[in-house]
Amino acid sequence: MKVYSKHIVIVSILLMSVCMLSCNHADKLCCEQYNPDTPQSTYCNNHRNAALKFVRFVTEDSERIARLNEFKAFYETVRDCETIECIQDGINAAPNLPGFIDYYTEEHEYSERDTDLPQNTKPSLILCGFDQAIKGLEKTLLEKE
Repeated sequence: MKVYSKHIVIVSILLMSVCMLSCNHADKLCCEQYNPDTPQSTYCNNHRNAALKFVRFVTEDSERIARLNEFKAFYETVRDCETIECIQDGINAAPNLPGFIDYYTEEHEYSERDTDLPQNTKPSLILCGFDQAIKGLEKTLLEKE
């Protein structure tokens, strides 16, 4: 009976550990899935920064929320893009993102300079960065209301 109880305790501990790991993973923002010192993390975070700079450029929370909503609407138009060109075409066509192209261009150039990644991985990293910016900003701006 004691051996059986030990197994139950061990299995219970293992199940709790798995649950804790999966719960922590679910809370991670998109770029955080990459180790911090990797090119993927750099590329993702640089594009996240472009979105953050765009939204944070204005000082009032109401203006930031409006910019966030415009960025979210833009993101919906490019979220299925599979090429950088598709994303950039979406940026160029977005009427309500004043100045975003400048932030994007700057951060994109840093990403290209500082990383060496296969071309086919870059669009998903850009979109991941945009997604992380949206979720982070929603958490900080919308929870204030």
